[in-house]
Amino acid sequence: MPENLKNTSLTRCWVVKKDGTKRVFYSRDKRSRKSRPDMALGIKRLRKMLLVGALKDDWSKAIIYENKPGGTEIERVNPTDKYQG
Repeated sequence: MPENLKNTSLTRCWVVKKDGTKRVFYSRDKRSRKSRPDMALGIKRLRKMLLVGALKDDWSKAIIYENKPGGTEIERVNPTDKYQG
């Protein structure tokens, strides 16, 4: 996994956990080192992390943005959503 995800990711996810802390996660947009970045893959991986992965049932609000200054909002993820792999 690249060490500079903050600079190379196409999307980022702003998360508010149930205890009130805020975190930012960056997407992993490549299938392998030599492949081209795919925004849809990165968004799918962020949704999976939120709904069935490491943060399952531990967050109250999540918003996915483009990873650039003043990036536009792409999607709001609801904690009651069902993951559809």
